[in-house]
This record gives sequence, C-alpha cells and structure tokens, in this order.
Amino acid sequence: MKRAVVCLLLSLACFALPAAAGVEIETRTRSLEGSGGKKHLTIWVDGDRLVAEPRKAEAPPSRRRIVYLAERETMWFIDTKRATYYQLDPESAETTAAQVSGLKKDLAAALEGLDPEVRGKAENLLGKLETGEMNPREEVRLRERDESGRYADLPCARYDVLAKEKRLAEICVADWTSVGPAAATRPLVPALSRFLRTSFEPLARELPVLAPMLAWTALEDTPGFPLHTRSYSDDEPDSETWVRAIREVEVDAARFELPEGYARSWVPPF
Repeated sequence: MKRAVVCLLLSLACFALPAAAGVEIETRTRSLEGSGGKKHLTIWVDGDRLVAEPRKAEAPPSRRRIVYLAERETMWFIDTKRATYYQLDPESAETTAAQVSGLKKDLAAALEGLDPEVRGKAENLLGKLETGEMNPREEVRLRERDESGRYADLPCARYDVLAKEKRLAEICVADWTSVGPAAATRPLVPALSRFLRTSFEPLARELPVLAPMLAWTALEDTPGFPLHTRSYSDDEPDSETWVRAIREVEVDAARFELPEGYARSWVPPF
C-alpha cells in the first residue's frame, strides 16, 4: 500500500502538465526489477489545480485520488472507501515529521533493552529507524544527455537528475512549444516542485521511503514537460513511467473538491 502511494506520488510529480482549459494525461508505470505488471495513472489538470487517480481514463473512479491545489499549497490524499482524507501542507508536514521523530526515538529506546536476536527481528519488521539522508536543494540538478526519445507522439530530449554526481533518475523532456496551449500556463510544474521541497523534505528526513520524491525538486528548473522518467536505486534503474496520451478535455470541478462529510485522517498514507 505504502509503495503504491509513493509510486503514485512520483508519477504525479513527473507529469504535472499545466493547462488553461483542462488536460487529461494517461501514464503507465512498470517495475524494472521483474515484479508486477504495468500500473495506470490518469491525471486531470485545470489551471492551478490537479487531481490524479491510479486508473485508466475510461475506467470507473478509483478508491484513492490525490488532489493538489497550488494556490493553497495543499495536497489531499482522499480515500473514498474509508470516507477520509489526509491533508499535506508545509505546516502539517513539519508537525507530522516532529511526531514521527519522537515515535522513532521511543521505539529505538525500547529496542535497546531487547535481546540482540529479538531486536534484530523487530528492526526488520519495523524497518530502519535512522533519519534519512537529505540532498540539499542546490545539489539536485539536471545534466543534459546527447540522446532523444518519443512518447505520446512527441519528441523529447533526455536528462540525468543528479544529486552531486549520484544519478537519481533520467527524464525525457519535450519542449514547451510542442505541447500545445499548455505551454501558456506551465508555472504549475515549478509550483509542484517547490511544494515537494517544502512539504516532503521534512517528512523524508524521518520517512526514508519518501526520499525519492526529492529528486523531482529538480523539475523547478526543467526546460520542458517530462514525457518519460526512469528512477534509480543504488545506481540501478528500478522503475519507469511514461506518458501514453495527452488530451484537452472539460474537467469536472467536483474532482478538485473534498466530498462532503469526509473525516480528516491524521495518519500519513505513506
């Protein structure tokens, strides 16, 4: 479940195409480690609002969706089965990170008193409790490669996403002049990139599973729209996501709203 949410977030970060009238984007994601099939993600954008669901465009609504409102610097993780939502914003991110930090310290102290064998099993069950390594914003950068690609019938140029000299990902970027009227409102991409930095960076310090999200703060400087991305772990590719189709559509305003009566959850979905 947590891995699925992180994959959804990575796709959302990479393919947040802005649009004035409304755009529907279909993407696919697959593991490069030989496990699982292709995952579908559909993104709808209207102005500075974005919603993403893990499903085909023509399929029934998914149980989960993510809503991002740039003007409010807010992201909602909505669960229609439980009728709940988790809200992420810069302030709540700092609060949650502090709570997780305190919990990890308490757990670490409790584990110290256990028999080494039992402690090892408990640590394997709980995962590593240390603070995740952070990459300062100025260290995440793009490096152009002398390669090209083509996705959704659009040409793109390939870049490495680097933290110092460590490769975090590869992206294939289409020039803004080739993606139609969306180019006029492209500031949503750097806005989402800044949101990832202000809201996910505090959490990634305490939840290393979110560390891959920080690679996409480099999109603040992207020269175009990413059509394809390949993520790396320990310098080996582990997954890739690509755009299959981009369409202009009328987007239902209700997609960007919280359903009436939903309760706020204080437990992060990742």
